[in-house]
Amino acid sequence: MPTIFMNFMGIDELKLTSAGAATERITNVEISLVLDISGSMNSYNRLTNLKAAATEFVDTVLGGAEQDRITISIIPYSGQVNLGKPLLDQFTVGQNHAYSYCMELVDSDFSSISLSTTSTRKHSAHFDPFDYANSSSDTGPNLMFCPYQSANTVMPFSDDADALKTKINGLIAGGNTSIDIGMKWGSLLLDTNAGDVVDGLIAQNVVKTAYSNRPLDPDNVDVLKVLVLMTDGENTTQYQIDDNYLTGTSNIWRRNSDGRLSVYHSSHYGSSDYYSPRDNAWYSSPVGGTSGATQLDWADVWNYASVDYVAYYLNSKPMSQSFSGWWNTFIDSNYSNKNSRLDSVCDAAKAEEIVVYGIALEAPYNGQQVIKSCASSPGHYFDVDGLEISTAFRAIASQISQLRLTQ
Repeated sequence: MPTIFMNFMGIDELKLTSAGAATERITNVEISLVLDISGSMNSYNRLTNLKAAATEFVDTVLGGAEQDRITISIIPYSGQVNLGKPLLDQFTVGQNHAYSYCMELVDSDFSSISLSTTSTRKHSAHFDPFDYANSSSDTGPNLMFCPYQSANTVMPFSDDADALKTKINGLIAGGNTSIDIGMKWGSLLLDTNAGDVVDGLIAQNVVKTAYSNRPLDPDNVDVLKVLVLMTDGENTTQYQIDDNYLTGTSNIWRRNSDGRLSVYHSSHYGSSDYYSPRDNAWYSSPVGGTSGATQLDWADVWNYASVDYVAYYLNSKPMSQSFSGWWNTFIDSNYSNKNSRLDSVCDAAKAEEIVVYGIALEAPYNGQQVIKSCASSPGHYFDVDGLEISTAFRAIASQISQLRLTQ
């Protein structure tokens, strides 16, 4: 800059030195939206409010983003997580039916965000543990424990805003609440070790080839990994079909013409060993005869009848035995360790530098506490009512933008 008085001393100008600091910008972001679709989400417009908030979130996060830099995975959960066949195919699972695609996890699976693709695991049964037996009309089950509708399957690694919003707006609520299972699958889709899973999904044209390096390794590339965990409830009972009734041939027959069921009990006195609940009568052969009826595998039994119906009308009533005894024979249940499993996988996710946001939507006290504990900090936790869920999602989208610019 030119001088005013110093030029009398021969100094005509002063040179200015400035220092510039460029803010590091993270261009790659991976997000898992873990969304509660349990039955209570049908109350008080909760599902409607969630859909509006989540679709706005997608538009905000993806709006103006450089192509192939930001991906969002949607993980709907209720009592289970329906992976969809392409994702289930990436694991070693003895698939025994094609009705739904949930997989059973064990306690040790929650100690990390990774999951072996080579260890053999059980395909969850397609079954209804909720429909209390109140009719012998051979009506089918109503509410499956695995959220079987195609709209409720996992959508992995997408940057297609329209497709993501269509998935969100198609979600159907029903069933129990397993926050631990939702959190596990949301974390796995951010796990650097899940590259072979993504490669398999690319081979099935489920994920774009541009994402062959996903999930990105933060040791090699700048990436922000975010998980949004949302619930309106708390962990509830986990049901499974007992291993003895998961696969194999059952003692139940279904008439081909109209689906009428009958059951074989060898311990019944006399030569009439086939019972029809519709008639409340015993016969010497299945209803429809052996040529007009099909002996069902257990996987098909649970597709045609609820556990209550099988326990009561096909076993307890004809054999004059305890309904609860038969029900407990078919069902295994667990509740006591679900919160500890959630704590473990939340800790594992945060240890892998995943930023965890928690949203409790009108949740009970226990639900609020487990979500708050899972979040990366108290500032990453939102306790909201009604339309406030949109405010929470907006705040998260804003924080993601700030982290991209400053981290």
